[in-house]
This record gives sequence, structure tokens and C-alpha cells, in this order.
Amino acid sequence: AGIPVVILDDHRSRATIGEQILAVAAALGVSEAGEKLASKVEADIVAAEAEVAALAEASPMKDLRMVFLYLRGTAGVFYWFGEGSGADDLIASLGGVDVAKQVELDGYKPINAEGLVKAAPDMFLLMSGGLESVGGVSGLAEIPGVAETQAGVNECVVDMADSKILSFGPQYPATLSALGRAVFAEN
Repeated sequence: AGIPVVILDDHRSRATIGEQILAVAAALGVSEAGEKLASKVEADIVAAEAEVAALAEASPMKDLRMVFLYLRGTAGVFYWFGEGSGADDLIASLGGVDVAKQVELDGYKPINAEGLVKAAPDMFLLMSGGLESVGGVSGLAEIPGVAETQAGVNECVVDMADSKILSFGPQYPATLSALGRAVFAEN
């Protein structure tokens, strides 16, 4: 059809944000604008990371054991995200302890009740649509293993719009700041 197609690496992390901005800008023929945007976003990320670090340091909630859950209750899909999923980068940027990494979970795996209990998270991070799909926090507690964790007992859940939480694009600094406030300043 004569339409150029550009395929970008689907690995999403804090480290790939600038690369992806530059690749999109190059594909659109606006490399200079891409370089400016990538520089601005990098500076904004550094500022957001500093903000989150300060919030974490001032909070009794620092060093939280976190896990990212991907839920689609209408389809019975219940996953936890481990190393290399992007969720590990997000948790590290929040200053949390990634319990999926501690139990050597790579990528995306179905939730296993025993593994989740062994991982012992203090907080669940979720997409808002996923949380809604299981009936909210009370429905989340019905997923095997959830109610047996500190996060489940304390109903310690932070959710964010599906389109934002793991998008790792130019809006990542705002995402990180908002999650940092939700985790540390609003608890």
C-alpha cells in the first residue's frame, strides 16, 4: 500500500522512554523536536523521582513490599507482573520492594495463591479497570491468596487508569508523581 510501517520494541521501562520518543520523532521526520521532548521528559522524570524519594523518606510507609497485579475478572485473567514487565521499573521508581522479583518471577505469570502468600506484599498496584472488573477491593480479596497477605488484610491497594500506569511515555513523570503521592502522601 506504500504506507511506511515502523515497529518499535515492545519492552516498556523507564530506560526506554527517551529511545521511544526519538524513534517516533524520526519516523515522523521531526528528529529535532524529538530530541527536545526527550530531554524535557528526562528532566521531568528526574524531578518526579526526587519528589517520590522525598515523599518516601518522610513517610512511615517507606520500603513497602509491592506487587503489580493485572486482573480481568470478566475473563478470569489474574496475573502478577515480575521482572522485565515494566512493573518492576515502576516499583523501583516508587522506592518499593518488588516482591515478584524477590521470588524470582520473570515477566507475566498467572497468580498462584501460594506464591503470592510467600511473596508477602504490603501493597497491591493495579489498573483501575482491572480492579473494577473483579468488583473492587472486596472482589480482589476473593482471588486465592490475596486475603492471606498483609496487602489483602489491610486492603492496601493503589490503582490508576489502565492507559497511564504502565505506559512509559512522555506522561510518565506525571504518572510517577501521582502514584508517589497516592502511596506515600495520602496514606
